[in-house]
Amino acid sequence: MPVIPRTVPDRPSRPAPLAGLLLIAASLVVGCGTSSASLAESPVGPAGSGAGPSATVGAATSLPPSPSIAPTDSPEPSIETHALPELEALLPASVAGIDLERLSISGPDFYKTGTDVNRSQLDELLKNLGKTVADLSVADAGDPTGRAVFELGIFRVAGAAPEQLISEWVAFDQAAKPGRIKVTAETVDGRALTKLVDSSVQVGGTAYAFAIDDAIYLVKADDPELLSAALATLPKP
Repeated sequence: MPVIPRTVPDRPSRPAPLAGLLLIAASLVVGCGTSSASLAESPVGPAGSGAGPSATVGAATSLPPSPSIAPTDSPEPSIETHALPELEALLPASVAGIDLERLSISGPDFYKTGTDVNRSQLDELLKNLGKTVADLSVADAGDPTGRAVFELGIFRVAGAAPEQLISEWVAFDQAAKPGRIKVTAETVDGRALTKLVDSSVQVGGTAYAFAIDDAIYLVKADDPELLSAALATLPKP
């Protein structure tokens, strides 16, 4: 589902989400208290896959660092993590007794957190849909403690057709994680879902997706009971 950076120093980080997805699957959104490790799992920042944030634009030097001084990390881009409260509200505040933290970012902010390769992949997805990054928005909900290994996300491209949107999104996820994603169709609780399994991830590598109108809803869950509980909180196609 699904990655949105969080600057909450007094909370532990939760794993990088979907996407992914966010997202996850193509992790479309970033975990709480984002660390460089969680960003590294995100395809475009936020939901899961293969590349961290790019170096700060304009930061350059003609000299290598002094061997006696360790290089410092580049600062993370400034991002508004509650930019779209109405989109956040489409995700549950809790699932199966687990309180969730909900976040949302605009497409341009989501775009900031990727690498050049990630942005190129996202550009291709949007181009195929006849859209731009201005049409994109993402939201994420997950356990801020990181104890529950599941996450929910929304990947919305304004005006996109649902069938093409999910087809392009799956292709995007596969491009972000070459050779790692197995895609199958599965029905859970009467819902037709697209199931994506990342073979390189032992825990938290399974995501489920379905599209309604111009948005993909994502659930990243290994536990069937958590999956069912999460799906019960989401709109039905």
